[in-house]
Amino acid sequence: MCSGVGSSGPASVRWCIEGACLRTTGISTPCSSPAKPRRSCSSYDDLFTQIWQQHRVEMLSLCRRCMRQEADAEEAFSRASLLLYRKLSAHVEKVDNLRGWILRLTFNVCMSLHRENRRRAEQSIEEMAAESPAPASVLPHSPVGNPESAYLQKELGHVLRSSIESLPERLRETMIGHLTLDGYREIANHLEINEPNARKRMQEAREALAQGLAQYRAGDAPRPPAPRPPVRGRKPAGPSRPAEPQERVRALRSAVVTLPGGQEREGLLALHLPLSRERRDTLERYVEQHPRSGMKRLALARALLEEGRADEARLHLKAGVERQPQRLDAWLDLIAIHRLQERPVAAAEACERALAANRPATALLQGLQAWCLGRPEDAERSFLEAREAMPESPAPCVALAELQMATGRPREAAESLAQALARDPADVAALTLGAEPLRLLGRAAEARRRDARALELDAANPPALERRLAASARRAGGRIAPEGGLWRAVETSARTRPAARSLLAFLRLGGGDLAGIGEMVSLLAERPRLLQARLEHARLQDALDRPLAALQEIDAARELQPGSRELDLLACRVALRAGLPHRALQECEGLLAGHGDAWDTASTAAWALSHLGRLERAVELSRAAVARQPELPAAWLEHGRILARAERLREAVAATETGWSLLPEGDGFDLAVPAALDLAVLHRRLGYPEWARQWALLALEACVALRETDPVRAHLLRARTQAELGVAAAPAAGPEDISPSFLWIEERRLLTAQISERSFG
Repeated sequence: MCSGVGSSGPASVRWCIEGACLRTTGISTPCSSPAKPRRSCSSYDDLFTQIWQQHRVEMLSLCRRCMRQEADAEEAFSRASLLLYRKLSAHVEKVDNLRGWILRLTFNVCMSLHRENRRRAEQSIEEMAAESPAPASVLPHSPVGNPESAYLQKELGHVLRSSIESLPERLRETMIGHLTLDGYREIANHLEINEPNARKRMQEAREALAQGLAQYRAGDAPRPPAPRPPVRGRKPAGPSRPAEPQERVRALRSAVVTLPGGQEREGLLALHLPLSRERRDTLERYVEQHPRSGMKRLALARALLEEGRADEARLHLKAGVERQPQRLDAWLDLIAIHRLQERPVAAAEACERALAANRPATALLQGLQAWCLGRPEDAERSFLEAREAMPESPAPCVALAELQMATGRPREAAESLAQALARDPADVAALTLGAEPLRLLGRAAEARRRDARALELDAANPPALERRLAASARRAGGRIAPEGGLWRAVETSARTRPAARSLLAFLRLGGGDLAGIGEMVSLLAERPRLLQARLEHARLQDALDRPLAALQEIDAARELQPGSRELDLLACRVALRAGLPHRALQECEGLLAGHGDAWDTASTAAWALSHLGRLERAVELSRAAVARQPELPAAWLEHGRILARAERLREAVAATETGWSLLPEGDGFDLAVPAALDLAVLHRRLGYPEWARQWALLALEACVALRETDPVRAHLLRARTQAELGVAAAPAAGPEDISPSFLWIEERRLLTAQISERSFG
């Protein structure tokens, strides 16, 4: 060093003289090459001096505790200081806990000096025995170099180590803290207990060790440490599992938050924090008694998020990450709450603060920050960089998929989620979020398998539960009793989730029960500023063929959140069904102006304009939609229907056949049956009856497979296919095992979606 480290240090502190670091022992080590000019190290020396002055008292104290003699302690301190000077520049930016790293370095130096002294003493005894003419019996017995003494010391060390390892976990951690930390206050902070508790645990540990040493000195062999019972639910032996990544989404929960303007919003939160085994009230009492606790606060935040109390959980997460800044899972949960609360500045600030302690996730956090600030292009670039920089983490792929779904790119989102599952098959978000993209790709069976796996990992997953209940209701023909574990699970989430309450109301209608509609009305009365309640009530009114009432709910929801893409898509379709052409045209133009980049935006606007007679504009928008998603079967099938309304039958056949070819074999029957029926109608109008018959027979075959998962829709499509073949007319009512309400709603939906005689002319 180019200047003295400090005049208050021991005499063995090194100095830099003529390009060499000199100790009081006279040994020199070069600190700079004589062939090169001496480096300018004043800034580094200032940094080292500051850090050394801050920690030298603890370093010397640790050396004195580890070494028996004061001279050995000073020698160890001197070596540790020199080693710190050599290694500080390479580690100062990499180490999260600098104090712990310095103390560990000092402890390692002390242990190395112990081993060096022992080897020197043994070598001295051997040399004396070889050079002295006297017999070995007259040589003095050194307490250090005597082989018997060395053996006894080694045996005593084994006994002490075994005794410490056999202590109960709470006493063992306290004893290790006593050996490595400085004082009871530091032990208490490390273990997150109070100082009297730390002293009590240390007293019990000493008594247990003293008892073991007394047995050893009395000649009784100490009892071997009792085997620890295996953790419940795990095998006591076998290969160890790799640690779970912090970025894994362990659960999805519905939460209602209050926005800055006073509105309420419900949304899904992806929870990364692990669920604690302790009850929420127990954690609350502990945090109240120990307000500086970090880990318990994070556990309490996770328990509150499990109950949907995001506003309270946010406060504990903010306090927890102050104490545990390296917990990336806690930062991700805090950022998700800020985003749900529409606090972009707070979310961006949280991303910035998380960067300091989570360098490997820099690109991921920068992408989230850009997304929060309304820069989706920058966010996508950062997520792609994070995907390469974090090759084993699913988080960049899941974040990229969410961004792609928000911008109307379901095929790319499905690919990103598949990459996330390849990295971590247990990520609940990657399993759950892919349902809609997979359905549009015709991979419904794969979506059901993912939902089943998601429910195995997260039994209270709201979207997966709702989809499973809806699928059960469809398999039952719309007749499902409001009982059973699945119904009760969805009913539990319906307390905070309007989508679940709307689903239950719809299913009750299948059994002739109107109580569900009353529950939706009561929810609106209780929470009139909850956006999702308005949206779901509008959808329910539309399903009941009340488009004017649905439009009223959409207008009320727009006052709470203007510019919502979801509301604009729904309003465009409902206005047309309400028989309001001017309103429908205004909705189309507003939809394209605000969200024109997404494929479903262009496809929905094309559908509405084709019914309004603006066929050229509709065809243009439909072509733009398939250009944005050329590998999406649903986009091509919808394009074929738009072309059919424009009387471009050959182009419609080509588009529909393209969509048919993109469907996976043995799956996607909910898309395959309508596509085959559309092709049958188109070929008949083109004057190819044989081709029309072949496609109609294919539709009938696909109906058989569709009936296993959706008998209501299969019945309607089978009746239309039989009418196309001239076998029988479509019946007015379905079989007795199918709910008339379900049958009526599905038939009405097919009339507006499928190609039929009403689609031409």
